[in-house]
Amino acid sequence: LGGFSSDGKEVLTDTQFTIRNNSMNFQMRAQGLKIKGNGKTYYENDQLRIRIDKAKVGFLNVRGRLFKELEKLESNTVSVHEPWIEIDLQ
Repeated sequence: LGGFSSDGKEVLTDTQFTIRNNSMNFQMRAQGLKIKGNGKTYYENDQLRIRIDKAKVGFLNVRGRLFKELEKLESNTVSVHEPWIEIDLQ
C-alpha cells in the first residue's frame, strides 16, 4: 500500500503491514511522523476486521489521533469504530 487519500489529500503514506497468525505489526507516515503499532486481523463473511491495539510516534501514544484521521476515510465499504476498522470485501 502506497498511502490513503481523502478528497485528493494524502493522509497516510509509506504504509507497511506484517500479518502472521492474525497478529499484525504496522508502520506508516502521517503528517511527516512515523507511526508504529500493532493489533489483530480477522476475516469472515467477506469482511476484513482490523483491531489496532497500539499506535505510537516514538514513545507517545497516538492511537486516538490516528482513529480521528481514519474516521475521515469512512465510506460505504469502510467503517471505523475505535479500536476497529471494518472493510467489506463484497
